[in-house]
Amino acid sequence: MAPIGHPDMNTLIPFGSLALLLPQVGSKTDGPAQWIGSALVLALLCMIAVIGLFFYLNRRLKRQYFTLWTLAWICYVGYLLTALGLREIPDSDLLMLIRRTCIGISGLLMFWGSFQLTFQPRTLRELRCACVLVILYCVVATYWTENSRWISLSVFTLLGSAGIYTGVVYLRRRRCYHGGTVLGGGFVMWGSHLLVFPLLEMYPGPLAVSYMLSAGLAVIIAIAMVVEQEVTVAEKSYRLLFDAASDAVFLVDMWDLRVLEANRAAHRLTKNPEGALLGQSFIKLCPSLQTGNVIQNQRAMQTVFRPYEEFYLVQAGGERVICEGEAAVAEWRQRMVFQVNVRNVGEQRKVAEQIRRAEKLTALGQLVAGVAHELNNPLAIVMGRAQLLLRQPGLPEKVSGDVNSILRQGERASMIVRDLLSYARPSEPNKTPVQLNQVIRDVVEWRRTAAESVRVRVRLKLDNALPPTLADRVQVEQILNNLVGNAIDALKDQPSPRELELTSEVTASSLRLTVHDNGPGIPAEVREKIVDPFFTTKPLGQGTGLGLTICNTYVTEHRGKLWVETEDGRGTTFFVELPLLDCGEPKPPAPAVAPKVAAPAVELAAAGGGGQRLLIIDDEPDIVMVLESILSESGFQITTANNGNDALHLLSNQDFDVVLSDIRMPGLDGQALYQRVSALKPAMAKRVVFVTGDTVSGATRDFLDKTGNLWLAKPFQLADVLQRVQEVLRRQLHPGAPAVAMTG
Repeated sequence: MAPIGHPDMNTLIPFGSLALLLPQVGSKTDGPAQWIGSALVLALLCMIAVIGLFFYLNRRLKRQYFTLWTLAWICYVGYLLTALGLREIPDSDLLMLIRRTCIGISGLLMFWGSFQLTFQPRTLRELRCACVLVILYCVVATYWTENSRWISLSVFTLLGSAGIYTGVVYLRRRRCYHGGTVLGGGFVMWGSHLLVFPLLEMYPGPLAVSYMLSAGLAVIIAIAMVVEQEVTVAEKSYRLLFDAASDAVFLVDMWDLRVLEANRAAHRLTKNPEGALLGQSFIKLCPSLQTGNVIQNQRAMQTVFRPYEEFYLVQAGGERVICEGEAAVAEWRQRMVFQVNVRNVGEQRKVAEQIRRAEKLTALGQLVAGVAHELNNPLAIVMGRAQLLLRQPGLPEKVSGDVNSILRQGERASMIVRDLLSYARPSEPNKTPVQLNQVIRDVVEWRRTAAESVRVRVRLKLDNALPPTLADRVQVEQILNNLVGNAIDALKDQPSPRELELTSEVTASSLRLTVHDNGPGIPAEVREKIVDPFFTTKPLGQGTGLGLTICNTYVTEHRGKLWVETEDGRGTTFFVELPLLDCGEPKPPAPAVAPKVAAPAVELAAAGGGGQRLLIIDDEPDIVMVLESILSESGFQITTANNGNDALHLLSNQDFDVVLSDIRMPGLDGQALYQRVSALKPAMAKRVVFVTGDTVSGATRDFLDKTGNLWLAKPFQLADVLQRVQEVLRRQLHPGAPAVAMTG
């Protein structure tokens, strides 16, 4: 790869087949001129091979400096072709202009590629400006300057300097490149002979030798590039494994402790963009280290990076993370480096803590579920006895007030038990078409008395075009009931005005409900704990700490989102988003079910007993006595059984108008009893009213929904018992009549 001699020293080489080019050169000239033409053709062939190799490398490795160098070699080939043309037309100013322009632009592209190689890239805008300046310079030099030799010397100096600079770059980094020594030496020699080449144009003999040398150097560069390419392919495979490592891996220079290489995990751990760690001081990332000579650096590495020894790593934003790691001496690109493997133990601690916490909550949930279920039986007895007492004639007013207080506190205890069961045994929501605006209005109406008692002004901003969606109405009511109740509690000690605002709106794929109050806000230290089970800021005895936990559980079961925005002294806003689901054919809305509130007195439904036979099945004798008392007074004939086996014997031999059966019993439980009765007497099975203290369990709810029978939840109101019995009797008298909506 050498420039051609002065155009007037060479004879014509016609363009045509390259295979016939050498004989044509020989036929035109003799002696040194023949060797000049042969060397020129050989240089051209070598450069074509180099361009092909660089084009292949560029497509495979996708590195910008290969692109620039490929363009540089193409410009150099353009120079060689114009040199062939000048042998035919020695006095062509246009060919002379193209020749010098190709040399100058080739030098610029070679320089810009080398800048990319040394991680000191220059912008493409600067390259374009430099190319324009070179073209203008060559135009002026060709058409307005008589001394053309100095013009050629300047552009050859530019290209020669670029070649030497590229060679020096490879020589300085020969430890990083397996073919770096050969490649660097080839570029240096090629650039050096370009610097002196314009001085050889007057001497045909040395000029021919220079062409031969240029061809040899091109071959050396091509071979070195092949070696480097093979190494790069191997490095690419290594890089895939390097980046796939879960640990953050740093390759650190042993002398100045600068990062030579880092995998993707290292960039993620330090929150640096890809490639930003290269060249950084590792001491900046790990302040525990101190630099010194190689021996001191190695000792520092061994001191800081020891198994199970913790240290801090500084992220891009200045945040420190607790890490563990180890360091070892390794060979990388023919040089010794420190390989440092780092793990974020802070994240591992969080995951381990979450696992331990989940295990504790699971065990606690199982305990709570068992205890809560067992509490429903004594609560049912206490509340049932209290209701029976209130029915006694001539009861003193003071005694009546005390009994009503027992009822209210029993109802409060039953709501706590229900919350515990909801937390311990979450179940899939029973989705039906729900108008959320109506749910909001109902909840506000239920809470109106509580809001007015503390002078809270409630405002509604509801989207009247809000479409219905599929949701569990009871769960949505409980979510809003908890949020509104918490807001009222937060406002009761605030100065006026006390404002509570509920809004609804539709988004692209969900319905959004918001509950906003202008209360004191939630302190920062509390915000992260508000959905934690059993966490409450209320005084002892005024809250279980499960309200928001259950809200979050219900929203999650609906595949929705719950979040809060709050600021100290400026109020709190809870957001609830539920998916907008197609309800299909419009259906009448389900009847609203208000939360149970214990009344000061119990008003029983009108007795409708006319000697009908009732069977009561429960393993709790006191519950049997309560049910027997109220139903026998209403005119029913009562038969009792304390377990499923005795009840099955009675049902097999007798007929009953109504059967009240507990679900959870030792031996033959309520579900198994129902299945046996269904097989023996299907009509009798439809007369069973189930009584259970575990209506939250998914299995229990599925069973009740599948049977379609009426049911009662413990603890129960005596009026509800009579309503269920009367509804079963009504269905027997009018089989085709629509059922009355009843829940437990």
